[in-house]
Amino acid sequence: QEVAFFDVNSSGELTSRLTSDCGEMAGDLTWFFRFSIESIVRIIGVVTYMMIRSPALGLCAVSIVPFVGVINKKYGDWLSKNAKAVQNALADANATAQEAFSLIRTVIAFASEDKETQKYGGKIEEYYQLNMQQLYMTGFYYMIISTFLINTVVKAALLYIGTVLIQQGRITPEVLLAFMLYQGSLQNETENLLNS
Repeated sequence: QEVAFFDVNSSGELTSRLTSDCGEMAGDLTWFFRFSIESIVRIIGVVTYMMIRSPALGLCAVSIVPFVGVINKKYGDWLSKNAKAVQNALADANATAQEAFSLIRTVIAFASEDKETQKYGGKIEEYYQLNMQQLYMTGFYYMIISTFLINTVVKAALLYIGTVLIQQGRITPEVLLAFMLYQGSLQNETENLLNS
C-alpha cells in the first residue's frame, strides 16, 4: 500500500475495518456455500414433487417465487448498502475515539473534552440511526412480505384452488396438506438462496 494511504486513513479506522471486515467475510462465505447448495437441491426437489402431483396447484405455489425473489433482491441490496454504511459509521466512531485517546494530553491542554465527546457522540448517533433504519426496514419486510403475502395470501390461494380440485376429485386432502407444507419449505429455501 502507498504511504499516502495511511496519511488519509486513520489507524483507528483501519483497525476497525480490518477486524469487522475479516469476520464479516468469513461468515458470508460460510453462509453462501452451505446454504446455497442446500437450497438449490431442496428447491428442485420440492418443485418437482409439486409439478408431478398437481400441476395447477404447483403453478400456484411456484408463481409467487419470482415476485418475492425480486423483492428479496432489492431488500438484500439495500441491506448490503446499509451494512456498509453501518460499518463505515462504526469505523468513524472508533477512529474518532482512538485519535482522542492517543492525543489525550493535547485534548486536555486545550480543554476540548466536550468537543471530542460531542464529536464521538455524533458518530455514535449516526451509527445508531443506521441500525434503526435497518431494524424498521426488516420489520416492515417481514410484516408485509413474509407474514402477509407468503403466509396469508399464497396459503389462502392454495387452500382455495386445492379445495376446488378436491371437490372435482383431482387431488386428495392429503395432497393439499402436503402442498401447504411444501410451499412453506419452498419459500424458505428460496429466501435462503436469494439472501446468500
